[in-house]
Amino acid sequence: MMRTFVVAVAVAVIVSTAMGATVTVKKDGTGTVASVAMALGSIKNGDTIIIGDSATYDEDITAGAAAGLAASFTLRAAEGQTPTIRAKNNMERVGALGIPGIDYMGALFFGCQGVLIEGITFENPTTALNAGGLSAIVSLFDCSSVTVRNCTIRGAGGAGTGYPGDNLSIITAGVQTALTGVLIENCLVELANYGPTVAKLQNGTPTDPSVTIRNCTIQNCEETGIEVDDAAYPNSSDATVAKGPGNLFENNTIINCNGGIQLGGGYNVVRNCTVLGCRGDGFNVDMDGTRGTRPIIGTVENSVFIGSEGQGMEIEEGEITMTGCIAAGSNGEGLWLHDSGEETAVSVDHCDFYRNVLTGNLPYEVRVDVGATAGLALTMTNTNVVGDSGLYNGNINDPTHYEPNALTANYCNVFVVSEPFTNVTGSNNLQVDPKFVNPSGDFGTFTRDGFKLAADSPVRTAGQGGTYIGSQGPMGTAIDEWSVY
Repeated sequence: MMRTFVVAVAVAVIVSTAMGATVTVKKDGTGTVASVAMALGSIKNGDTIIIGDSATYDEDITAGAAAGLAASFTLRAAEGQTPTIRAKNNMERVGALGIPGIDYMGALFFGCQGVLIEGITFENPTTALNAGGLSAIVSLFDCSSVTVRNCTIRGAGGAGTGYPGDNLSIITAGVQTALTGVLIENCLVELANYGPTVAKLQNGTPTDPSVTIRNCTIQNCEETGIEVDDAAYPNSSDATVAKGPGNLFENNTIINCNGGIQLGGGYNVVRNCTVLGCRGDGFNVDMDGTRGTRPIIGTVENSVFIGSEGQGMEIEEGEITMTGCIAAGSNGEGLWLHDSGEETAVSVDHCDFYRNVLTGNLPYEVRVDVGATAGLALTMTNTNVVGDSGLYNGNINDPTHYEPNALTANYCNVFVVSEPFTNVTGSNNLQVDPKFVNPSGDFGTFTRDGFKLAADSPVRTAGQGGTYIGSQGPMGTAIDEWSVY
């Protein structure tokens, strides 16, 4: 998705830990200054900017060492105030990135280190793109230890707006240095083209990001809710790949976007996320030749993908581990692995696939579509599969062509109308009603508690080692204390 640019920028981040001054912004002139841009141009490292009213500020704001401005500061709304900073889109600020002309990058934080942004609404009402094919509402480039908290990031409109390209809500990207310690939390992102996007802007350099997005609601976006192009690796030994914790996405809710979460490179953890009513796939792993630069390693924990018009989960490459997840009510498969020319290894444990394939042509809850160019391997344990047909391993054009070990299922329960296992290797599997308490694949009525197991469920202790099968466990047990809600 992201383009690669030639970068000719030197970022010299200056940090001050001393207590600084406070600058108050009020549009009526009763504060220290009357605009946010004026405040950012006047402060020193360690200062605080407080917006003291609920006015709308139509301006393109810029901060950070790359712009020769303060790199460490606080920018927040005063208690009880709800200010809006709306991009005016009349500045040329990223020519050094090979992007001449009006940049359309909204609120630009370039080379910041030690910044808190809190309680502000950011808007960019344009659908225009700059010369590099980009626009954004908030841009965080070459930042570290930056927190965006309790903010609203609002675009020009959601589905049907007709964005021409990569119009990004909030982009966190490495240009010449890797992003580290960037946190976006308790924010609302809405009516944008793409939700938060994590990337690097120059391949072949160790500028891979480590970003956390936590407790955010992302809704009514035309494209993907969370888009990941790159991430650092914790144990990287490659001089062109940043060593770092990678990306963490936890406790986020994504509603009515085209796609839910897209992983396209690096190390990523998805935890306790809820994806509802996507017009495409709820979860997708795919570099597609343009997203990311390296194989994908991902962990998906206690997350749900409900009511997608595409697949619940679609994986084309990478090394992905899933535990405690639910995919239900999607038009396509609950989980679909297919060949993109890259090795793919997926492990699924204690998950539920429930009544997906509502309109799909191939009625399999879980399908491994074996191709001819790279190996696919799906291993399933302690997992319930409920629907029309169950587990399928084979080539979409030639069902007789399959790899014997491409789909292994052990201690799983497949309760379907027909064809529970096609070319599947495994043992200790059941074919019984798991007796969920109140299951639903409709995103309006879905609850995780609905997938708990009733007291008389036959799979309460049928899993490996006598554990339960499924994602939520039995009713009335210690599992109620787990942090999966």
